[in-house]
Amino acid sequence: GFHGKTIATTVSNFWASVELWESDQLRLLPHPLYDPSSFSGLADLHFIGRREGYYGGTRLLMATCKKFQELCTTCGIALPRKNFTARYDTNVPRQVGLAGSSAIVASLFKALMQFYNLNQEHIPKERQPSFILSVEQELGI
Repeated sequence: GFHGKTIATTVSNFWASVELWESDQLRLLPHPLYDPSSFSGLADLHFIGRREGYYGGTRLLMATCKKFQELCTTCGIALPRKNFTARYDTNVPRQVGLAGSSAIVASLFKALMQFYNLNQEHIPKERQPSFILSVEQELGI
């Protein structure tokens, strides 16, 4: 390891975003490229499975929502009973150490904060990085 030493930089060419809107049921929409569910054939499924693996971003959305509910309960925040649909998009390369999963989690966290009209008084900014880490730990990332 690096014994706790880290070099950090921002890279402006990469992004992750989440769109979230109110809906009758809570829905987490799969990304058409990273969460495929239909294929042109078995050979296509094999190729995509070998190249991309079996884990897309939908599990990040689900774990973020689960941990967000837990965080709000811990902080004594009673969320109103309203549902949403969420979808994500990203151009961060997968599995190369550029924190693409963290970017998706952070984007959804911000969208949830806005959707439920929460601000830093409800969940201080200092707690947010720990929240993102807790989602990744939940998934074993």
